[in-house]
Amino acid sequence: MTQKDLADILHISRSTVSLALSDSPKIKAETSSRIRELARKSNYQPDLAARSLVMGKTNLIGVLLPSFAHRFLGELSNEIFLCLNAKRFSAIFVVGSNAEEYSQMLDSMLARKVDGIIAYSAASEKLVRLHESGTPVVVYRNPGDKPLSYVDVDRYEGSRMLVQHLISMGRHRIAFIGGVNKDDQRFPGYQAALRENNIDIDESVIENLSGEMREGIKGMQILLERNAGNLPDAVMFHNDAMAIGGMNEAIQSGIRVPAEMAITGFDDIEEAQYCVPGLTTVSQPKKEIAAELVNMLMEQINEKKQWHPFQNKKILQPTLIVRKSSCS
Repeated sequence: MTQKDLADILHISRSTVSLALSDSPKIKAETSSRIRELARKSNYQPDLAARSLVMGKTNLIGVLLPSFAHRFLGELSNEIFLCLNAKRFSAIFVVGSNAEEYSQMLDSMLARKVDGIIAYSAASEKLVRLHESGTPVVVYRNPGDKPLSYVDVDRYEGSRMLVQHLISMGRHRIAFIGGVNKDDQRFPGYQAALRENNIDIDESVIENLSGEMREGIKGMQILLERNAGNLPDAVMFHNDAMAIGGMNEAIQSGIRVPAEMAITGFDDIEEAQYCVPGLTTVSQPKKEIAAELVNMLMEQINEKKQWHPFQNKKILQPTLIVRKSSCS
């Protein structure tokens, strides 16, 4: 069943059918309803290849992730999918865990004629070159000195709020298990909160380790062994998955959480509210991040004919979520 077939059955022009199926306001509601009902009953499927040739668009977006295993990125990807779907765009999600894979996945996206790219990292110079040559690109996380539009979250303030909360709960020997680097800003936020409260930064309770639950378990094991007899009374983990793994290890080791040790995470993944005890964390606004990324990309796609390289940015604020893992 083609648009011409629908038009012949209804004794109207093919252009009227095309406009109605594209939600054009030029077509009367009654006519549009008749066309859509016949299309539904006839199991009409649009010829996307032909439409993309006519429109110069595929309504396909490439989304490049570093991993499918990261829980927060998985939840964020779902929100991006929903936002794109609401705008009648489809998405292909691919993984590039190193520079070679990253480049290959970008080539794969371009071969599929994507209208734009959402990347979770600006690690590749190829992404910059694509942007400069006219491909709409937006990035989640600050790309540093690369001239790419991006959406990010103020993780520095999120970490600072989290540590301030722990201090307000009477905790003063606060450990950090996570990535110790300035690019992420969680560790600098942790340090800032300690300094603001005149608490010395103790290297013995800092473990440079990031990842998922397995790394959280490993980090807690190292922390407990290194500080036997003088355990920290709180631990801030890099993310919720690590915190859940580390909290389970602490409980299995006989530590009462939160009475003897408060545990906190970062991200507010779904599991954070269901683990026992519920995990205190910092929420990164996934729905808002996804909406900003998609809207920023749509602006570039819609303005492509007048395209010129530019950088747009949006920094979103996190929210402290207090649960039982930090409150005695």
